[in-house]
Amino acid sequence: MKALFITNPKDFDAPVNGGVQICSKEYYQIIETAGIAISFFNVNISLNIIYRIVRKLRLDSYMLYNVNSYKSQLNSVLLENNFDYVFINKAELVRFSKMIKQLNQSVKVVILSHGNESGDFLGDITRGFYQYNIVRKIINKVRLGLNIYTESYFRVRYVDLVLVMSETEAQLEYWLGAKKVLFIPRIFNSEYIEWNPNGKKIGYIGTLSHTPNLSALYSVLDAIQYLEMNPDFSIEIVGSPVCIGVELESKYNFVKYLGKLTDDELKIAVSAWSYFINPIFWFSRGASMKLKTAINWGLPIISTSAGTRGYKWKKGEIIMGGETPMEIANVLIDKNLFNKTEYWHTQSKLISQNGISIKELANSLVDLLNILP
Repeated sequence: MKALFITNPKDFDAPVNGGVQICSKEYYQIIETAGIAISFFNVNISLNIIYRIVRKLRLDSYMLYNVNSYKSQLNSVLLENNFDYVFINKAELVRFSKMIKQLNQSVKVVILSHGNESGDFLGDITRGFYQYNIVRKIINKVRLGLNIYTESYFRVRYVDLVLVMSETEAQLEYWLGAKKVLFIPRIFNSEYIEWNPNGKKIGYIGTLSHTPNLSALYSVLDAIQYLEMNPDFSIEIVGSPVCIGVELESKYNFVKYLGKLTDDELKIAVSAWSYFINPIFWFSRGASMKLKTAINWGLPIISTSAGTRGYKWKKGEIIMGGETPMEIANVLIDKNLFNKTEYWHTQSKLISQNGISIKELANSLVDLLNILP
């Protein structure tokens, strides 16, 4: 079996690899393990003035890439190679699916989704911190409609299979009209740190400007402050931008902002944490990649069900702290919490050793590819 892998090279490899790059490489490993020979086809976001204008207006409807500019090159590649499949890395490149089918009707088109953008955007405009003026509110609603229409239009007509990062998004893909969907849970690779909790420290890692992260974090910290003005533990926060981290530290006397740390600095900091918290209260796009890191490191974890979306394991457990900020806060101020860290440390290590293997996922992919009409 042979396949073309269409991707923006920055999404596959970057100077600082984040969740997008980790997910891209996981998809690649699964496809390669499935015995499919892969050829790369790199594309870049268009700098054409028209494309830049629609992006600036936030009305692009997935017009990030000038698909037509790649037609000749893509046609040559498809003619010269007898590809069975074309894997499109990230749903934002969905518009390539139409051209691929027009150039080669028999090839199967597979979207490697990193999360549904419309679901994420819906949360931003209905539950986010930002106060939009009337013009922006109208544009946001139009954009949401255009994006959902585009997602559905191309899936119904030109996409044969969608790989997704969570079970929730699998159902969403069917709602959008996808013909076949396969849930790919996160892959663990145990990288245990020298865990030595020092004092009652609870840690948080995240992009602080990301609405689901920031909204959840503020709500949990407010709930803790409401229940206990002077808790006997500290919450250490890692992430950027710095201005938000500094603001959090100044507002809550039990918060310490550590900044945006390097990988080595981060491992030193988290080695002293008794618990890692992952409070997420709505199902934003994709999966929480920082949870994978915490599990790989063997950190005791407190999360919500939304925080564990996209994960599946055979043994082990984490603390499911509830589905509201107040429930999480009650777990954190429990006087017995810090007496159980060793047990939860063992459980995280157990999870990391009992995830779904690349081989199992590759077999599931092959089984599904073989029955595509």
